[in-house]
Amino acid sequence: MFQVAVSVLLSVVLKFLAHPNFIFEDGLFFLAWFYYVPFLLVVHSLSLKKSAFFGFLYGFLSYFCVCFWLVRYSLFAALGVYLLFGFYWAVIFVLLAVVSKTRKYSFVFYCLIIFAAEFLFTKGYFGFGYGVSAYTQWKIPLFTRAVRYTKLWGLNFLIIFFNCVFSACLGFYLRYRRWNFVQTGGAVFFAALFIQHVFIGFFLEEEKSGKVLKTVLVQNNADPDKYGIAQYKKEVECLKRLTDEALAAYPETELVVWPETSVVVDVISAFIVSGRDGKETERSKMAASLFDYINSKNCTFLVGTSFKNYNSAVVFEPVKPLTGTDRTLLPYWQVYKKNRLVPFSEDFPFKKVFTEYYEKNVLSGRYWLAGENVKLLKAGDVSLGTPICFEDTFSELPRKMALTGASLFVSLSNDAWSASRACQMQHLAVSVFRSIENGIPMLRSANSGQTCFVDCYGAVKKMSEPFAENFLYCEVNLNRVK
Repeated sequence: MFQVAVSVLLSVVLKFLAHPNFIFEDGLFFLAWFYYVPFLLVVHSLSLKKSAFFGFLYGFLSYFCVCFWLVRYSLFAALGVYLLFGFYWAVIFVLLAVVSKTRKYSFVFYCLIIFAAEFLFTKGYFGFGYGVSAYTQWKIPLFTRAVRYTKLWGLNFLIIFFNCVFSACLGFYLRYRRWNFVQTGGAVFFAALFIQHVFIGFFLEEEKSGKVLKTVLVQNNADPDKYGIAQYKKEVECLKRLTDEALAAYPETELVVWPETSVVVDVISAFIVSGRDGKETERSKMAASLFDYINSKNCTFLVGTSFKNYNSAVVFEPVKPLTGTDRTLLPYWQVYKKNRLVPFSEDFPFKKVFTEYYEKNVLSGRYWLAGENVKLLKAGDVSLGTPICFEDTFSELPRKMALTGASLFVSLSNDAWSASRACQMQHLAVSVFRSIENGIPMLRSANSGQTCFVDCYGAVKKMSEPFAENFLYCEVNLNRVK
């Protein structure tokens, strides 16, 4: 059993190093093509009971290592994720042990089981996109370009299939010192798929739109552990100051983007209620100050804020007050409400059972309501898809935005709670695939990073230094890949 334990731990280490981590911030992409090999070489020797044990060990430890930053957010949430994936992999190892009895054909079943597992990990209410094999390749255009046609799962299948066929060929050769015809055939089949995948990538065509959107992405690096109206005002003043610096340097800017929940207060509702009731509050004063500021500019603002208990992205278009009046006017506004909420953090899974508890916590701001529609926002004549944080780790919602007519993704995010560059780099590695899959560029505005511009091929063209107050100016060609 010592050999099995070492093999499982080696797979854990290889997976940790393949994904962005605190040692190699981009991850060692080539290790993903081998990180399942160690345990696949020994799983056939396990009883069902032992396979469940070692599967749980692998699942728990691999997600503990890859997503170590979850502990910083919540020990309870972290343990929930680690235990859940421990259970998943216990089941997977049992299935692998069962199909290993097919001997020379087992690698085919290994591939189907692991591929199906990684696909299902991202689905449903508790879907979790981190740790998927294809995301390790995020900086390798040779492998990623064809994802425009094969989608994420075409590349994912290639990586898993190689792990399985390589382990089968290696294991058979080590035991018998010869090659097996079936496994050799599998290797040839992989080679054909791989060549086809790479070949497709060379023939992608970029459609030139001729439209350039001049944008400033503001990174305010606010402390997520500080609360209260005084702190929220301070954060807005910081956003204004950084924006003024950016507009002074780049007065031709057309769009300014502030990150997810950078304006914590529901300024729209506070302003409307104050106008209706005639009573000023600290929140309404903050709203009026913000709207006066926006109306004084000659560009559109996209702001991460709250709106009626929704985590939202709001576009504000300045309006000019009537001559001879200093009355504050609410800018023209459009809102997108976050559809996909983080279980336990933004949403309560058992809300239909504990309704009173859920509704109380929505009103207190502990949980959000979920938006029901995918809505595009307009910045001038540019249609924006605005996935908010966790939403860009899944393919489905950005795909709906693209099909609805988005010509640019603007992802608003806040990973500052993790205090981890590795977390932010993993999030970036996942999100660039949304541009690759849909063939349209992406801007990411994040509280502490990674704030960047990603082109329609998924290449990061410009990126701001993380964990600092700064801004990033981007001239975005709204081209797309056919």
